[in-house]
Amino acid sequence: MLLPLDGRNIAYDLVGPETGPVVCMTHSLASDGGMWTEQVPPLLAAGFRVLRIDMRGHGGSGPIAGDYTMSALAADVAMVLDALSIARVHFIGLSIGGMLGQAFALEHGGRLASAMWCDTLPSTPAGAPEVWPSPLGSPVFLKSRLARYVERLSTMNSRFPPACVTGSKRLGRPVVSPRAEAVQLDC
Repeated sequence: MLLPLDGRNIAYDLVGPETGPVVCMTHSLASDGGMWTEQVPPLLAAGFRVLRIDMRGHGGSGPIAGDYTMSALAADVAMVLDALSIARVHFIGLSIGGMLGQAFALEHGGRLASAMWCDTLPSTPAGAPEVWPSPLGSPVFLKSRLARYVERLSTMNSRFPPACVTGSKRLGRPVVSPRAEAVQLDC
């Protein structure tokens, strides 16, 4: 489905029982929501509703001019949730989808039931603009504010009870390293 948002279209796929808890999935760079195809049947069988969103310039979502910030991508997810009347989600993000998930947690944390961010970083890697051209043909410079959010992730107690942050049972706080493989919040 295409959702018109602020002069652009965001593509999404929403399947499953209308009363089921929603799992929102965001993809890796140069991919789309179709990358989650094999995960959909087991989630549906478990009673979940599954929302896959194509980020700007990926899959069925059109590109827009200008920089793509993590904050803007997180706002796109929030706008899709608003348009679909979805209050809270279990968020799963891979790679840049995990970066987007971190921004979403910090800016829209009350909308998370849980989160899993896989093979991701807290900020854009050095040299990324030269390696990944944008869909518009010029280098994408993801102005990720997530670098300064790393510290904030470990102090999210105001948004998440300490018991829900299970990235490290030993430390009792999320593990956010320069190359974190996954951080999971169970709330």
